[in-house]
Amino acid sequence: MKKLLILLIAIIPIWSNAQTSQVKVSLRNGTSIEGIVKEFDALDHITIIVGGVESTIPMSQVAYVSNIGDQTQQSSNTVIDSSSEQKEKIAVVVEDPLKDFKGFLLEKGNNVYVYYANSDRDSNAQYDKEGAMVIKSLLKKDGFWNVVDKMNQAHFTINFCVITRGSDYAQLSVSSWRTGKIHNLGYEGTSEDLLKNNVIAQHFYKKAIKKLQQKIEKGKVPKKMREDFTVK
Repeated sequence: MKKLLILLIAIIPIWSNAQTSQVKVSLRNGTSIEGIVKEFDALDHITIIVGGVESTIPMSQVAYVSNIGDQTQQSSNTVIDSSSEQKEKIAVVVEDPLKDFKGFLLEKGNNVYVYYANSDRDSNAQYDKEGAMVIKSLLKKDGFWNVVDKMNQAHFTINFCVITRGSDYAQLSVSSWRTGKIHNLGYEGTSEDLLKNNVIAQHFYKKAIKKLQQKIEKGKVPKKMREDFTVK
């Protein structure tokens, strides 16, 4: 509860001026995106407008948010993160090797990054990492997509997240910051046990990921998913 309270207090300056704040969203893998904040839900997502295009980024992928555009705010020289620490802003230029890509992001042979997180915001937890590592290993083995180690190298991301608020459950989703879209692929009850999440990750792979791969190969991807994960 203490971590949550600190986070909610920290994001008030951005939230109160969300429609006019120019921010840099720094992802956990080092990628950064700059734009105008449209919506900020500290427990779920941040929506920014980049070049007239809306991008919604899950907070599970965000390391911190830097307020860079509103010179009237006292926080404009610091960044906001979940630990409530103030840090000096450093401009980081991250090359996007796929910046000119056009087409369906989930196509066979494209790059995928496997991400993991937990609702406790505990970066040292192993139970969520265990599930992601199983999925990553299985994806490397089947070779349908090319598994990469950095999100900015990927066309899209497969996310394994463990939620421990209320009844514990694992969630599998597919997303891409390139279009700002996310689709849930499955839920299953779990715990903080490594073996339990290992087994659930295998279930997710067989029941959801393989099913999605088959739809892609047969050209039977749902229209909404194809639209949400296509860069024109």
